[in-house]
Amino acid sequence: MSERPLEEELKNVLNEIQSKNIEGDKIIAAWNKIPENFIKHGKPNVLNKGVLYIEVDSSDWMYICSLNIEKIKVGLKDFFKQKIIKEIKFRVGR
Repeated sequence: MSERPLEEELKNVLNEIQSKNIEGDKIIAAWNKIPENFIKHGKPNVLNKGVLYIEVDSSDWMYICSLNIEKIKVGLKDFFKQKIIKEIKFRVGR
């Protein structure tokens, strides 16, 4: 088994990070097209293993967002089609 040079490993890691940043930017841009009341009270925080975590202002907004999950999914439908986002979870934290 041959070892890859450190330089090649670093390039692979940097490419992976850049790819994740680009996806994150696209998700934020799509989030900003969702109905205004949701974007005022929540924002995408982390995408981990297909789960998009949305940070919201309060437990009240976490409940409201969970009741309106289908409206939110419509705004992010392209990411669900591409299997980038498989699930959305809300958490209080802003």
